[in-house]
Amino acid sequence: MKQIAGEEKLDLVAAQKRALHHDREVRARVQSLASVDIEDATIYDLVVNTVGHPRESLAASVIELTHKIENLACNEHRQKLCDTAIAQQVRAALMAHPKSAKRQSR
Repeated sequence: MKQIAGEEKLDLVAAQKRALHHDREVRARVQSLASVDIEDATIYDLVVNTVGHPRESLAASVIELTHKIENLACNEHRQKLCDTAIAQQVRAALMAHPKSAKRQSR
């Protein structure tokens, strides 16, 4: 909270309200766009606590873990991951397109 308060020149109470509002906004956006409950711990394969750690160290750790996972993954799983990523990109593009957005709001 102190970091938010300092960056946005807020008192601690206002910073806490700002953080709660932001968290609710992000949660609602993810729920709306991806139909995912970000509070559901079972959807995460990896959670990284970034507080107090240098970005370079965190990035190196995630890259190293990614390489280890890639070496263990079979081609079928890689293809499924690629297919899912492409499907989500298409879905996001359709939702962003004005004609698609009008259809969804009906």
